Amino acid sequence: MRKFYQRLLLGALLALLLPLAACGKSKPVTTDLAIPAPEITDDLKMVPVQLGKIKTNVLAYRVSDGSVRTALNISQVCYPSGKGFYVQEGQDLVCQNCGQRVALETIGLPGQGGCHPVAIPAASRTEADGNVVIPAAVLEEFRQLIETWQ
Repeated sequence: MRKFYQRLLLGALLALLLPLAACGKSKPVTTDLAIPAPEITDDLKMVPVQLGKIKTNVLAYRVSDGSVRTALNISQVCYPSGKGFYVQEGQDLVCQNCGQRVALETIGLPGQGGCHPVAIPAASRTEADGNVVIPAAVLEEFRQLIETWQ
């Protein structure tokens, strides 16, 4: 009879703890992000995006040579502070944690060290039906990476 109550108690504890363990996991990204290409101009466009539990923006900008650059409005260096995002001031983005200024022309370039928006390289997106498309799989990779920074 004692083993019965032990098993009953163990089952009750598991029933309570398993949902709590699942709360820490965020849902994968399953939807592509499509930004209408005509809306990407030399005025910075911020497109809201949900990466699991993380709400941020994709920054989209058309640089002076006509090419499109994209990045996440998240700094790998400053993100863990809770203020590692950027606000536009003129032709710059300013990190709300450290004050680093980043020229709009440089967003989305790979290899930017230090406090810069996380680049979404041209090879990670496509253009189709008049849209710049960032596939769900790419956004999911970023979600998993960013969650390791927390």
